[in-house]
Amino acid sequence: MDYVAEVWQKLSSELAALQDSGAKSDYSRPVYNHFTDRQVGDYRIRTHSEDHFVLNPVSGYPAIFDTALAAKVFFEQYKITGEKKWKKRYTGAEEIVQSFNPYSGLHELKWDPVDWWWDEKSIFPTGVVLSSIWTLDNKDLSEIPPVKIEKLRDYLSKLQYETDKFSHYILPEGEIPSDVLNTTAMGLYLRTVVDQNSRGTENNLKGSIDSSVRHIQTSQRPDGFWPYTHSGSLQNELFSIDRLRPLLRHRLLRRTIFRGSRSIFYGDTTHHCMVLYYLIKSHFITDSLNLENSIINGWEFIRNKICWSEGQAHFDYSWIQEPQRTEFTAKYDTTSYFYIMSLLPKLKKLRIISKRELKKLAQGLMRYLYKNNLSADFPCIKPHDCEYRLRRKILPAIWWSSSLKGALLSEYMAYQ
Repeated sequence: MDYVAEVWQKLSSELAALQDSGAKSDYSRPVYNHFTDRQVGDYRIRTHSEDHFVLNPVSGYPAIFDTALAAKVFFEQYKITGEKKWKKRYTGAEEIVQSFNPYSGLHELKWDPVDWWWDEKSIFPTGVVLSSIWTLDNKDLSEIPPVKIEKLRDYLSKLQYETDKFSHYILPEGEIPSDVLNTTAMGLYLRTVVDQNSRGTENNLKGSIDSSVRHIQTSQRPDGFWPYTHSGSLQNELFSIDRLRPLLRHRLLRRTIFRGSRSIFYGDTTHHCMVLYYLIKSHFITDSLNLENSIINGWEFIRNKICWSEGQAHFDYSWIQEPQRTEFTAKYDTTSYFYIMSLLPKLKKLRIISKRELKKLAQGLMRYLYKNNLSADFPCIKPHDCEYRLRRKILPAIWWSSSLKGALLSEYMAYQ
């Protein structure tokens, strides 16, 4: 059995059904500034029967995030099958996405114990949606219209701080956010696109691409892992001493030097893969960033965490700090399998893996998900690869849907 093809069919069929459902909704939700917790407006979507919005099955609302990602899946399915129904789906979805002006930033749907609400102008949906649009346009990234680049440059300038970092959300004046590495990696990728289109024009972004690259590189652990946040030089120096490493998880050190989300031990496979994914995409835009060693080391960390059993490849999560309370987290998230699938052709292009390893890993990863993580309900892939006592501590997130997984897998299907 071709397990890649089986998982692909399930994801694309589910997204088609969610697009059919997405045209039957009308909703409004408040928009909040993440840092001030103040409501800054309302966000309304009215859909009609002829629309091609895609429903997010986690929130129950049509979402531009899912619509853009599903368009990428429908586009690839049309290339594979040649069936006009898929062309109608992706062109309809793409028209909606273009009408939302993602270059100025998109709101991110979040959940708390009361209800769903929107975080203002988040880099996560913005970067993901723009990347999907650029794939569908199939154009050179140096040919984006100047008016769109100007909007994106202005948006990034509102996220940038300390010349080399990018925040998850637009910053109020004087606010310093957590130094989250996956958002800086995504900001780096978006900035490479801006700089490619800004030669000879004024650029209001601080510092340079190289400064962001250095920050991401110095944040990488000696074993190749990127923690969730930059943990500082002291933690990296202590971690690099092999004989000390087993002692660093001592309770006293965990409560002092290695405390909370700023710990060098804090992180997960999905966010690590996100950093690697956007570094490689940046490298393909401009190969002058000296990212090769960071990419190789980042991949080696993943390769060393993959276990094999009966032809199935799955992640060893024993190194992850278990949630002690209810968290908004990507720990144990099955999306990481799909980031790996999207990375495989890119790693082969960089000659980091062979064609044989690519095929073996692809079938092994998808065979494991097919055998162990299929669901009869929406979404068709279970969001988490862990036991119930851990799942119950994780808050709902929009990326549990099939759209991001399908879009990432489409990059592997395009290679085939």
